Amino acid sequence: MFWNLDFRREFEKIPKLVTSSSLDAIYYSRLNILVGLTLSLKGHHYSRAPLKILSIFAFLFSGITCGFSIFTTVLEKAVSIKIVLDLISFIGSCLLVLCAYKGYQYKDNDENGVHDPLLTVVNGGDKTNSVTPFAKAGFLSKFTFWWLNPLTVSGNEKAIEDEDIPKLREEDRAESCYLLYKETHDRQKQSDPLSQPSILKTILLCHSKEIFVSGFFASKSLRGTKASSTRNTSRLVGLKIRSLLSAAIYQKQLRLSNTAKITHSSGEIMNYVTVDAYRRVPVLVPRFHQIWTTSVQLCFAIIILFQSVGPATIAAMVVIILTILCNMPLAKLQHKFQTKLMDAQDERLKAMLEALVNMKVLKLYVWEKHFMKVIEKLGKIEDQWVKAVQLRKSYNSFLFWSSPVLVSAATFGACYVLGVELSSSNVFTFVATLRLVQDPVRSIPDVVGVFIQEKVAFARLTKFLEAPELEWAGQIIEFGLSQPIFRGTRIIQSPRSGMSGWRLKGVTRLRFAGKWGPASRRFSPRFLGRFL
Repeated sequence: MFWNLDFRREFEKIPKLVTSSSLDAIYYSRLNILVGLTLSLKGHHYSRAPLKILSIFAFLFSGITCGFSIFTTVLEKAVSIKIVLDLISFIGSCLLVLCAYKGYQYKDNDENGVHDPLLTVVNGGDKTNSVTPFAKAGFLSKFTFWWLNPLTVSGNEKAIEDEDIPKLREEDRAESCYLLYKETHDRQKQSDPLSQPSILKTILLCHSKEIFVSGFFASKSLRGTKASSTRNTSRLVGLKIRSLLSAAIYQKQLRLSNTAKITHSSGEIMNYVTVDAYRRVPVLVPRFHQIWTTSVQLCFAIIILFQSVGPATIAAMVVIILTILCNMPLAKLQHKFQTKLMDAQDERLKAMLEALVNMKVLKLYVWEKHFMKVIEKLGKIEDQWVKAVQLRKSYNSFLFWSSPVLVSAATFGACYVLGVELSSSNVFTFVATLRLVQDPVRSIPDVVGVFIQEKVAFARLTKFLEAPELEWAGQIIEFGLSQPIFRGTRIIQSPRSGMSGWRLKGVTRLRFAGKWGPASRRFSPRFLGRFL
């Protein structure tokens, strides 16, 4: 910066042949280049948001100045040194924007290699050190999926293997998603300690930006690349929600109390992960956008119909309202049957898991057929609830698929009664508008069914994540890689309190020497954090 001030003082000594605007342009252009070089070298030490905002202001200012200079040059038909300096200033501001907006690559600082995967390539080492190009892709690259080209070229040349798949971005990894969820959940709990934070609200707060971006182009009228980008962003948010819920369920299972383990068996917990977190919840984001886009399209359709057929639009609105009112009791029944279906599925999985775990006892006492009949009986109960849910879905589908026909009949009947003149123009407008909203209206039953499944899934997950945990008020001793826990049969550092535990820092492998018995099997999970 002092170098730039000295540079400006030297230019102030130049004769008046060079104007002050030229001096300002020279000083400003050199300052832009210097700041750009500084950001490119030391940019990771500063917050990126102020740099981006200031670089945008500098770019706009230099662009406007350069535009006025070019316009003046065209009018006067004479090239001066000012236009050259303004162009240099604009180039410097462009470099400043590029330096501020360039992506920084995430690097794992793992010097000891304790977090390396156990299964690695012997000769070639680990080839998956590279992060996905999506991490540093720009707007156009994400918009056109240009970042997929390296993987596409590799797949065209040979069969893609696990080593060819790059690592995820830092913010897309399960650990980062769970930590963000935990931080948001704790922040809500601190703001209102008396109430339990909602899981759905926490997830929406964690990914509000991505959900807003995915819904920006979520319109049926926008197709092609925009629709593909919308689907890609929605699926990415769904995968991140799936990862954080799976991690939250796993962490909760490690801290679950003994009374809660009776309520939530291993089969139910497996069902929480494989059905609720893996299949139900990730489809929430695209269906959410479908709800509000359908509502917006219906509002525009009603406005167009009112301009074409006038008061006869009231009949169409009455039919739409009656359709929604008739769907409400069916939706409540579907929610009730969906809850019963998930409970029946949990009971069946619990019985199957208990039978598989105690298979030796069943074989010893020849109880296989008895337990098989019990499981088949539970399967029949589950099948009954499946039929009930699917039957209510078919009722909803029939109701909404017949609604366009009923709307057309009611509207044309109202036109006949009210004496509204029907010409080719307004009839064509009416039919075309109904055709545009026909597909969104027909997709409403599927959306309603998905939202009912989501509500049941979130209720089950909330019940599990709010279950009581083990109370821990003891001492935790942390050990590193080079610190032995035992020496012979004596614990090197025993905790002072009665309730204690060990936390291993940076340890991925455990080795037990000696006889392996029931006591060892109970003792080893404490190192893994199961009872902490």
